[in-house]
Amino acid sequence: MVRILFSLFGALLLIGCRENKGSVGSGRAEPTVTTGALSAVELGSERGEALTEDGGVVVDAEADPDTPGASGQESLQEGSPDDDEKVLHYLREVLLNKEFGDGDGSIVRWVEPPDVVLAEGDEKSRAVFDRVIQQLNDALEGTSMRLQSVVESRRERRIDVFMVPGSRFSAIGRARGFKVHGKQDGYVWVFWDTRKQFIQRAIVLVAVDRIAGDLLEHVLLEELTQSLGPLGDTTVLRESVMFQRGNDHGKAPKLSEWDRRMLDLLYGHLNPGNGEAELREAYRRFWEPGP
Repeated sequence: MVRILFSLFGALLLIGCRENKGSVGSGRAEPTVTTGALSAVELGSERGEALTEDGGVVVDAEADPDTPGASGQESLQEGSPDDDEKVLHYLREVLLNKEFGDGDGSIVRWVEPPDVVLAEGDEKSRAVFDRVIQQLNDALEGTSMRLQSVVESRRERRIDVFMVPGSRFSAIGRARGFKVHGKQDGYVWVFWDTRKQFIQRAIVLVAVDRIAGDLLEHVLLEELTQSLGPLGDTTVLRESVMFQRGNDHGKAPKLSEWDRRMLDLLYGHLNPGNGEAELREAYRRFWEPGP
């Protein structure tokens, strides 16, 4: 589910995953749009700008993951040789398509490593959190990006992670200027500069009372991966941690090989604001051929 607030200086992207079907009463809710004035506080900014441009909120509720998808489209398999257009389709989906009408098809990412704070979570959650951070850092090895896991941080550029009961989501969102709709297993809120296309802050929510084991690790990994800039889901690669087609949200607890190579491309060879031309060139020059 995607919720976006736009302003002259910044934008918020909220992506929720695995909404409980019973909470919305249908397999998929139609998007709705509202408008309103935004302020620096509502955008989560710690700066002093007065952000008064009108913005919009787009709401798209996802369906129950246990309901089979209706699409007959086949997924790619990573064990087969890479097909240029199929890989580029995957890259466009996760890096350029932000799942909302106002996206401009540009790369969005951090320009310096953020602190990552487990703001709330017990020892079991800490173990999952540490594994996911390590997995992402392994994928980012050799790039300028490395996630810095810290106990607390006052830096503006940080990712706050809350591994809490789902009933806490609404209160956490209200305290930080956004609204969580429905019963979500996971949620990510991203604030970026819309002119320079770099991420400034993100908040990740994971409902530890609804999911456990590999599914818990999958949801945290998906939300943290998307908090790094791949803001779209992929419909073509079932092995991807960001796979979603219809009501099928995937369950991968590990980054796929293409996910790992995508992160290397994003932080090793692409810059904020790059578009499809730069993406194609980076793919041509730096994407290593598959088996």
